[in-house]
Amino acid sequence: AQAAKTATYTYQKPPFRVKPCARCPTTMSKAAMTTLCYSWAILASMRASVGADARCVEVAGEDNCTVGGNQLLQRTRLVTKVVLGKSTCAPLQLTGYDASACSGLSPGASCEVSCPAGQTGSPARYFCFQGLADAGLPPAALLAPLCFPTDSSMYQQDAKMPLQQVGKRGCLSCPNAWSACSLVENATDPSDPRCTVFTLDLTTKLIRLGKWGMCIDMFGGPKMGLWSCSESSDYQDFELTPSEKWKGAQDLCVASGRGKLCLTKMGQPDSFFETPPDTVVLQPALDALQAGDNETFVQQSLAVQACRARLESGLPDDFWAWLKGQSRELHQALFATFPVHPGQVRLFSEIVESFGRDRVEELGLASLIMAVSYVNRGKGIDEAVRFPHPSFEANGNTFLAGEEDRIRQAMVEERKHCGIQSNECRNLWYDCCANGTGPSSWKFKYPRDPSPSVRQWVHWLAAQAVEHPEKLWTDPRQVPWTLGVHIFPSPIAECEWVHDKLIEAAPMEGSWYKYDSSFHKSVCEAGDSRYHWDSLQGIAVYGGVCGRMATLEARKSGCMGMPATTKGEPGHLAGFKFKPTNASWTTLNAVTGVPELSYLSLMPLVKNYSTLEVAIGSDAFPNVSVQCLKCSAASSACEFAAAGSEDCTRFRVDMESKLMRRDSGNQCIDMFRGPQAGVWGCSDGANANQNFEVNAAGELVITSGRGTTRYRLTALPPPPVDDRCLSCPNDRSECTLELMNSSACTKFLYDEEADRIKPTTGRCLDMYSGPKPGIWDCVDGGANQVATVTEEGLLSITSGRGNLRLLRWPVVADMTEESRCLSCKARNSACEFAAAGSEDCTLFGYDEETTLLHNNDNGQCFHMRDG
Repeated sequence: AQAAKTATYTYQKPPFRVKPCARCPTTMSKAAMTTLCYSWAILASMRASVGADARCVEVAGEDNCTVGGNQLLQRTRLVTKVVLGKSTCAPLQLTGYDASACSGLSPGASCEVSCPAGQTGSPARYFCFQGLADAGLPPAALLAPLCFPTDSSMYQQDAKMPLQQVGKRGCLSCPNAWSACSLVENATDPSDPRCTVFTLDLTTKLIRLGKWGMCIDMFGGPKMGLWSCSESSDYQDFELTPSEKWKGAQDLCVASGRGKLCLTKMGQPDSFFETPPDTVVLQPALDALQAGDNETFVQQSLAVQACRARLESGLPDDFWAWLKGQSRELHQALFATFPVHPGQVRLFSEIVESFGRDRVEELGLASLIMAVSYVNRGKGIDEAVRFPHPSFEANGNTFLAGEEDRIRQAMVEERKHCGIQSNECRNLWYDCCANGTGPSSWKFKYPRDPSPSVRQWVHWLAAQAVEHPEKLWTDPRQVPWTLGVHIFPSPIAECEWVHDKLIEAAPMEGSWYKYDSSFHKSVCEAGDSRYHWDSLQGIAVYGGVCGRMATLEARKSGCMGMPATTKGEPGHLAGFKFKPTNASWTTLNAVTGVPELSYLSLMPLVKNYSTLEVAIGSDAFPNVSVQCLKCSAASSACEFAAAGSEDCTRFRVDMESKLMRRDSGNQCIDMFRGPQAGVWGCSDGANANQNFEVNAAGELVITSGRGTTRYRLTALPPPPVDDRCLSCPNDRSECTLELMNSSACTKFLYDEEADRIKPTTGRCLDMYSGPKPGIWDCVDGGANQVATVTEEGLLSITSGRGNLRLLRWPVVADMTEESRCLSCKARNSACEFAAAGSEDCTLFGYDEETTLLHNNDNGQCFHMRDG
């Protein structure tokens, strides 16, 4: 479609008919041929935007057969050949790009196309699908490479343009001064009049709207709005920042105590991973989930996640081959977030490669790498590590070693990164130190020690776990990754200081908990050139209020490998640690496993019935039927009833024996003397008065020495399917029919080894006289209980009593079972259920040696009773 620029196509269902011909390949079925040509035609239409009659030819032969009858596009008709059994995709050709690696790809393989020399950006991975190879087409990608010049900025001084918010669709609309802006989400064209056009002032770092003298301002939330322009406002100070969305691109970002927001040029392509998979793709997983089939649900949803990650992450094929050999737990973890973020998968791969795949397995680093790659999804391995919560600290700017001069200049000249978490003042420049005299009075260290890169942080943490896991508060390799995301990173120098105090027991300067509401005075008046005020050492030495105490606890715990975080409360902030422990006692629940259970409904054999109309000799039938045969009495002449009435007798036409059989009583149409129509016992052999022939008009004709009678059929619609379920609450009793999915429906399990249908309440399903379904004691070899599976997937019981055919319906999991527990108070008795979390729940302990579950209340063990 990209090659054709536009490719609109329509098709009908079924899209093609295959015309049989003697020269078609004898090894390919008609269905396979249809599928092949249909798949090719769709691909061809997208690529060439033309309609075609497809001709399918054998690989080694010249014979062909035409597949025609439908045309995909109303364009010039072309005759194109599809060569069967192509082993490779055609070479990829992209003007301006080196696509030499994309030649000779086998189905399932991929190649990477990078940006040309002098440009930087995101490469694209092209995949050779089987359908493309079969069609002789080149490999395909979700997006072409997105590249930007390395020697110029995306933005120029005084440039006028609409803007979109990074991560959001549409454009920014700001129609009113001193008001919040909104998003026009369905805007795609930069010339859309609903989009506000702004002027970029890169010199002052403002984004201006000239007609009111307004500038884009970060409102609370945070969200974008318009306010009077101010070069000193942190809420309007937009920096050119490398884009986390597209490598090589730039965003216009503003960061303040209110948070961080980024804008970009309108028209940048969307990140495909920001959209959940289409529901059509997920439907098999959703169907399994609704049916309570958890295993199929996991398999189907995992397949969608894994396929999506492979297509979108751009990782080489050998990574997926390695991943396929890893544990089930790793697969579940990597694809647990929904939709899976390809940036996480890509970073996970980069971290794995930085250690070496064998080393990752040897040291058991998978969970730790999972946590770090999730928090930093979208980042590169050599970018500054991200905090679990980006606005966690007053000065959230993270920078790498070598950038200290840039940060120092921003602090001195632009008054950035100078916030302080105090109840009495907010900024070291404006209201905390020396009445705003600035750096000339500062005695403390600035800037703070640089943050580690993603690579540096995960390697340092892994090294501590390998060298002395027993000295850490928690081995980070053993932390489940969903909690490992809260192992808070800090500058390595600060973590080394924490280890020096907690592991090496070095003398402590300051205190781990120094609460002081006037701590800003210690920072300003007695600042120590060794300690930045926000560093872990600085909090311990200078002190602080609850927020700083909680911050020190969370980040100190992170240095010690333990997950921790903080929780805001009105006027307060508390710190939380996650300490691992082994549960000695636990409550239990018993839930119904539904994947193999079914509700049953009756599915009798569908017989085609008709009513009959008779004409004697050569008499003509009326144009519209007005009467039918009524043959209710056995071995008697038939009467007449109004056509379409309930009095009309139903007959089944037996083409094999040439008999018209009444729906009951083994009676067949017979030509009585007169001649007239009647019913008589069905003949086993030839009988001229009962056997019919079909004439050219489709009438059934009986001719004998008694004369000729002709019969015209009116087909009756099949009876509606009775989807009521079997309800069998009583032993040795017939079942009844109840509303499907009601509480009265009995759940059944088909025992394939014993060929029995067993209700969950015990005993076996039995065919009573009638035949009717019922419950009886299980009998080995009992013909009234032996059930087989038909070609249609029905359960069938056949004996001298007749035949029962049963349709299986999925049992929906009872979600109310999830909110209960076992209550086993009485000795030697069946357990009851109680509300989960209540005092009535029984505590059990598991003994690994005896594999027994011990009841903590009465010293007995869990025992599965009959039922």
